[in-house]
Amino acid sequence: MVTVLGLMEKRVCRPTLSIPLLAILNRSGASSSSKSRAKMLSLETISQYFYMPMAQAAEEMNVSVTTLKKRCRELRIKRWPNRKLNSLKNLEKSIQDSGKNEEELELLEKERKLVEEVPDLQLEEKTKRLRQAYLYKAQSSSRSKTASA
Repeated sequence: MVTVLGLMEKRVCRPTLSIPLLAILNRSGASSSSKSRAKMLSLETISQYFYMPMAQAAEEMNVSVTTLKKRCRELRIKRWPNRKLNSLKNLEKSIQDSGKNEEELELLEKERKLVEEVPDLQLEEKTKRLRQAYLYKAQSSSRSKTASA
């Protein structure tokens, strides 16, 4: 304590904030470099990673999953299309293996390209029926064969 003209005065020591502590106190939670990386993520860039799970895609793009989700919301992508695209790819493969219909393959290829461009696109009824016919029934018949063996 220091006395000045008979008055008592307390000196309070306040630590100065260092740069790392300021980064912690940043309200947005993201550094400026990750923000700039997120803004660089265009729909074309992100769409290259649609066939991967979201966590793996974020790792490949060197951003966090949260940053990728935020950027997807900004680009109006409500749901990551990984499972839908993989389902269409597996359906194409099973139709090719059966060697049945070229029209169905063309339809699936067009639909897959549309989903790559507009990830929130709903599948057509014909595609849903094809999935049911080729994938789900084939899976259930293979399960019943292994259960009876």
